[in-house]
Amino acid sequence: MKISTYLFGFLLLLTALLYASEEQIREALDLANQGKKTEAIQKFQTLATENPNDPRIHLSLGLLYQSTDQDDQAIEQLEQADRLKPSPEASFALGHLYEAKLMTTKNPTYKEKAKAAWQTFLNLAPSQADHRRKVAEKHLRRLEGHDE
Repeated sequence: MKISTYLFGFLLLLTALLYASEEQIREALDLANQGKKTEAIQKFQTLATENPNDPRIHLSLGLLYQSTDQDDQAIEQLEQADRLKPSPEASFALGHLYEAKLMTTKNPTYKEKAKAAWQTFLNLAPSQADHRRKVAEKHLRRLEGHDE
């Protein structure tokens, strides 16, 4: 009986922690949606420190960095999100960011990273017709040297 009481208490605490995290994520997203990107970034940075294994936080932070032209930070966060849990959203953003880096640095490593990101997006994205799939296919063909 005592073990089940402790287990129940642990599960209750765990649920409260998860709920608090969800609420904090919503608050940060609300800030971003209100155009308060600096404050949203600060909130997500805190959340990323407190929850380093939550891919949703790294994805959101990466997309915020991307929207504020902080490409190096965006790449870092999106790669972390992708390591934790690959997603079409992270791969799509990384494809664009790697191509931008390729154009500015001429470093061929970014070409390979961009190709891999676009291919990952195509593997993860739903197969139904989606504008993003067409964009990814176009970028991948161009990177592979195929003209349209």
